[in-house]
Amino acid sequence: MIALKARSQVIPDLKAKTLQGIIRNEVEGEAHIMTDTNHSYWGLDKQFASHETVDHTRGEYVRGIVHVNFSESYFSLLKRGIFGAFHHISAQHMQRYLEEFDFRWNRRKMNDFERLVEAVAGTEGTRLYYRAPSFLKGA
Repeated sequence: MIALKARSQVIPDLKAKTLQGIIRNEVEGEAHIMTDTNHSYWGLDKQFASHETVDHTRGEYVRGIVHVNFSESYFSLLKRGIFGAFHHISAQHMQRYLEEFDFRWNRRKMNDFERLVEAVAGTEGTRLYYRAPSFLKGA
């Protein structure tokens, strides 16, 4: 089984052209795609090995192996982080928050020490630059 990895990005809209363009760039053609019934996903079956949907409006959440539980799990983690810890995230830093939650979701089965080692290793050779807060300017 292939390990599923979250790779999130800020997108301008939920139109078919936008979503399907991103999916084509991020997903291999042999993939079997599973989504909800959003119309923006119509036509994915022609671009990938298969495209199956679950219809939440009919109370359908799983049909055999077809489900969207991984994406729902990711968004649940993201929403809990926003509501529980951050309370608000700005559009300016949205991509950074998404990358943090990609990291968390992709390592959710690791213990705290393993996650810490990966986080510290990921900082090697990097430096974050932020503008000085306005109250420090001229001080």
